[in-house]
Amino acid sequence: MKELINYLNGLKIIQKSIDFEEDLSEEIYEKYFYNSLEFELDIDKRRWYETSVSVWKTEKGLLGVRSITNIYSENSSVEDMNWQLVFFEMEAFTKISYKVKK
Repeated sequence: MKELINYLNGLKIIQKSIDFEEDLSEEIYEKYFYNSLEFELDIDKRRWYETSVSVWKTEKGLLGVRSITNIYSENSSVEDMNWQLVFFEMEAFTKISYKVKK
């Protein structure tokens, strides 16, 4: 998994589209990004935009990608933010939550 992460981070992919998958080459997308598990985790709000993490299942394990998921400035585009996609390994965990009993 470390080799995959180093390879993807080494490409220094600058995000140009709100859907970062559009900025990946077809070869990379088809090889690693065919099985999405979760989107918009760990939201980080900044002044002009927000980033969040999406999780993808690969043959080597769970791959996380931090990308821009929202722009707050009407006069700016994703490309204006000059955001480089960040790839890292993820792990699953169980979270307990509660709701009102009916």
